[in-house]
Amino acid sequence: MTTVKDIRASIDQTLDWWEAAASAMEKNVEATLAAVSERLEAQKKKTAEASEELKQAFERAQQLSAEARDKIAGDLDHLKVQLALGRAEGRDAVLAQREKIAEAVRRAEKQIDEIGQQADQTIDDAVNEWVRAELELRQQFELAASRFESERAEGRAQYEARKQEMLDDLKQFREQLEEKRSAALQKGSTFAADMTAAYEQMQAAFRNLTK
Repeated sequence: MTTVKDIRASIDQTLDWWEAAASAMEKNVEATLAAVSERLEAQKKKTAEASEELKQAFERAQQLSAEARDKIAGDLDHLKVQLALGRAEGRDAVLAQREKIAEAVRRAEKQIDEIGQQADQTIDDAVNEWVRAELELRQQFELAASRFESERAEGRAQYEARKQEMLDDLKQFREQLEEKRSAALQKGSTFAADMTAAYEQMQAAFRNLTK
């Protein structure tokens, strides 16, 4: 089994991943805070479900020792506890939850990587679904933190005034994706690096809408 880091890298090399990322950002730019919070909760639930599926895949893997199965099950249960902490209201609460969940993910990821070649196809498939759900959750946390920041009294007017700039940036990002699709360049490390750089630039712009 490839490492979790390698799986993340492979996801970055797919066109549909960046299209989904652009769509998620666009929805958060225009959404109400209630909708942003609801989307974050929905993604937390999706990640918890993927964690449970992964846990069950490991529990069925008789080629693994009972000790290994128990350890990864415990780590995934701990992650699910963090994912079930409840709705985060406000930027500070969002950031605090994100850090707790990120730490739980790192614990589980370490165990997954240690199992390595003992994993079967069922585990591989479950790990891929889990990684994608966790990446989507990272995005939602980042977007939610930026939106809650924009709602501080001193930033609200600036956010509304500059929102169209963000939407224009997203349009350009989508145009880049279409160019890559037309040129059959939607896979590989160069594509991933280009899209990551462009997306991170948009993220920075999103965070700075109120500055």
